[in-house]
Amino acid sequence: RVLDAGCGVGYGSALLAETATEVVGVDVSEQAIAYARMRYAMPNVEFRVDDLLAPRLDDESFAAVVSLETLEHLTDRDAFLRQVARVLLNSNGETCVRLSGALATALPRIDWTMIAPTCSMIAPANTECLCM
Repeated sequence: RVLDAGCGVGYGSALLAETATEVVGVDVSEQAIAYARMRYAMPNVEFRVDDLLAPRLDDESFAAVVSLETLEHLTDRDAFLRQVARVLLNSNGETCVRLSGALATALPRIDWTMIAPTCSMIAPANTECLCM
């Protein structure tokens, strides 16, 4: 089960669904989610309108979280990363966060507050990150 946090119009969620058993795409934009539901409806994809800073998602409910080009649009990056850590499974979860030309990856249950302000784990944009 994969969370696409900040899924926008759903293109990335649809790509993830080609490999993942289940994908949940979440975005704050009702318009984007309406389009995603219309354009990328699939049996293993669910699109939800929700606030990434306080999403209505169960604790430890995702094996992976993908968030592409999202952090730079959020008012509280630390809150978002705490939510990511909260929804990841206790073990074997991985997070991939793409920041305008950079890619950060981290294992769950780490101190996100150390990463968010400094982005100390950033690698070049062409770095691959396999989240499944």
